Amino acid sequence: MAQSLPVCPVTWIEIHRKAFFHNYRTLEQLVSPTKVMPVMKADAYGLGLAHFIPLLQELGSSWLAVNHVDEALKAQTLGFTGTILIIGPVLAQHLDAVKPGIHITMANHSVLKHWLTMTSPPPCHIKVDTGMHRQGFFAGELEAVMAKIQQASLLHRVVGVMSHLSNETTEGATASLHEQSHALSVAKSSFADLPHPPLFHLSASNGTFLSQKTHFDAVRLGISLLGFAPYRNTFKDALPEYQPALKSLTSVLSWKARIIQIKPLKKGCRVGYEGQYVCKQDQLMALLGVGYFDGYQVLANHSDAHVICHGHKCPVIGKVSMNMTAICLPQSFGDSNKSNKVNSKARVTEGHEVTLLGDDGGLSITLEDLAEWSGRHNYETLTALHPHMPRYLR
Repeated sequence: MAQSLPVCPVTWIEIHRKAFFHNYRTLEQLVSPTKVMPVMKADAYGLGLAHFIPLLQELGSSWLAVNHVDEALKAQTLGFTGTILIIGPVLAQHLDAVKPGIHITMANHSVLKHWLTMTSPPPCHIKVDTGMHRQGFFAGELEAVMAKIQQASLLHRVVGVMSHLSNETTEGATASLHEQSHALSVAKSSFADLPHPPLFHLSASNGTFLSQKTHFDAVRLGISLLGFAPYRNTFKDALPEYQPALKSLTSVLSWKARIIQIKPLKKGCRVGYEGQYVCKQDQLMALLGVGYFDGYQVLANHSDAHVICHGHKCPVIGKVSMNMTAICLPQSFGDSNKSNKVNSKARVTEGHEVTLLGDDGGLSITLEDLAEWSGRHNYETLTALHPHMPRYLR
């Protein structure tokens, strides 16, 4: 059942469950028989983990990846019953807080040292640095690492081996993907003495769609489950056989704001801080109750930046303020006889909602659009949505 909005919110986010179900099933089938490990780090990329745990449960997901211990514990509290992997940093003092059903990423010697002293340490996935040069053990360290684990009779607690791809969008990306894939394949020999075959996983969304050599036993999919490409060209550059399915992915997100004031402006009027925008003709301006505090950080006077209002593209004008943004409405929305009134036939008045991100009346604003207008990356744009804004599951 749709949740009711509080008293007239001025900006909010809607999450579409049918879109998430479609994306999950589509990608699950696309990479089969490789497992899909959903990634819901950073509070489900800023959309709210609480909204997605019930959906993952309904989908029967047996895995979930999050960034840190607190997120893993929260996911269990929210009702996730599968296995949770902490793929982000873990400190030695975090290990005692880990509960059954949670696996950790083992990526450095200080954590390994404490882990070896525990009576029943949490299951771990050994992270191999195959070229990202962030977390993980170098290949040359693996023999000594595994020797220590064997000496402590804890080989059975090593249940996975992982790495992380780097430079996936630079020139020569495919070669880089294959080099790292090869490096992880070579590292398999270091884990030959484990009592049970570990789960090998390397790729996130981008690498998954560019090369099957990155798949191994599981792929960690996050932003693509939400219907977005990690980078602007990811879906275009994907393997040809993947492109039809990727084109069918649907955004799970709509971002709305409400018009809080409408007023006519004369030619020559300056709009907003520093007066960077100057009206070249008489215009009808609408003020929206959203700004950079909320995560709407569109660059001033970007030529393409717009919102969707009543079936029209309405350009953003002037600098975005902390909690307000100005747009230009079509002149047809105004009353030519009484310039201080709004044309009732247009049905656009103060309180009317507009779309900042998503589909509306046959028009669409994508995450890639918003990222370009703000001079940011897709991930940065998505996770910058402020948590104070209400999220509603539709």
